[in-house]
Amino acid sequence: MEMRLRRFVPASFGIAAATFLLVGCSASDTPPVMLDACTMLDGDAIATILGESVTPTPIESAAATRNGVSMCNYEAPTLHNGFLLTVGPHGSADVAASADADVAQNLAAAEEAFPGSNADSVAIDGLGEAAFALTTDIYIQIYAYQGPYRVLVNRNVAPSTTTVDATTRLARLAVDALP
Repeated sequence: MEMRLRRFVPASFGIAAATFLLVGCSASDTPPVMLDACTMLDGDAIATILGESVTPTPIESAAATRNGVSMCNYEAPTLHNGFLLTVGPHGSADVAASADADVAQNLAAAEEAFPGSNADSVAIDGLGEAAFALTTDIYIQIYAYQGPYRVLVNRNVAPSTTTVDATTRLARLAVDALP
């Protein structure tokens, strides 16, 4: 049974995906180059952060591709070390406005989907142009914005200093890999 669980996309995936798929570039914007979330990160760097290797598996979605979004499920031998990486346009010339809108939208969605799960967000300084962590009792999402891109690292793991730090380090790898 544990093997099957490792292959599931995180439960919080729906909340994160909705943010990416509903917000795209406006008609006057030039969309950024679509990136491949499964080839962005260095496997050795991930293993250093998580303490074990992961296997990237693309998540195919016509809606995501149409909106310039790439998603990859990084599966790990240990259930809670796996993560979902999503990369795509944030859809606004105002990075701070995109981040603020995402915080409000995702906090509300987390409270609706997981009532009583202690949803909270906190800004993260020094990660891209703007970044925040969204946490509940059962998952961590790190959103980072750099240029026209939004990066999301999503882990189904209870937040602690150690797990939030590791998830933030994964997000930093992704931001550093952006063009």
